[in-house]
Amino acid sequence: MPKLIGGYEKLVKKINQDLKFTRGKKTKYLTCKIAINCEGKIYDSRITMNSLNREEANEILDYIIQYCEFSPGQHKLESVDCFYYFYFFIENGKVKTYKS
Repeated sequence: MPKLIGGYEKLVKKINQDLKFTRGKKTKYLTCKIAINCEGKIYDSRITMNSLNREEANEILDYIIQYCEFSPGQHKLESVDCFYYFYFFIENGKVKTYKS
């Protein structure tokens, strides 16, 4: 499995500093699937589950693509293409994580 350079919590903190979200009564969720090549570069991304509005969800996904760096995934000591999932929930206008 690839490693997110800088860590998941640091990413969440940076997203909350740079992006603003609408506040609502209900907690919203967002799951993103990122494809990472054998060099640790993102080559595909998509939103798999979302209760945010589309614009806010795409804003988070674009932020991930622009700022995240990964170490290559390994299988039997060989670098391989793989997937990485981001699990977020948005509560009171702030992004939080429920799994890293």
